[in-house]
Amino acid sequence: MQYKFQLDIEAIAQAATELEQALFDMKEEFHKKGNQAYEPIADWLIYTMSPIITVCKNKEIEQPFGIAGFLVSRAGRDATDLLSDYEKSRIAFGQLYQLLQGGMNILDFDESPYGNSNIYPEKMIPLLKIQAEEERRKRDLKKQQNL
Repeated sequence: MQYKFQLDIEAIAQAATELEQALFDMKEEFHKKGNQAYEPIADWLIYTMSPIITVCKNKEIEQPFGIAGFLVSRAGRDATDLLSDYEKSRIAFGQLYQLLQGGMNILDFDESPYGNSNIYPEKMIPLLKIQAEEERRKRDLKKQQNL
């Protein structure tokens, strides 16, 4: 079955910008309230979402993308819950989520190859590789320090 999609690149770029701002606002709010327990989770959420946000803001997204599956698998449950609990980020994420479905309804999107969170937009792959290398270096450094 062939899946037709149409991405609104301008709206996606705007939604990605709004999500990025909402994430920074969330982190700032935690900081102002002295909620130090959530700040590292917010940092992780910002870090893990940065590749897809960058690709969207740069208008380099060329296919629908299962951002919800990506978020859960990459950022983890705590970060996902944190995003959902903060209204501004939840709304911004929801907008980007819908736009990245490329106009497909949820059933068609889930059945399509794009609904699989393991299929990444081409321009996002190098950014994920950079993150993976950074994470590998941090783990190796931590192991060396613990010896």
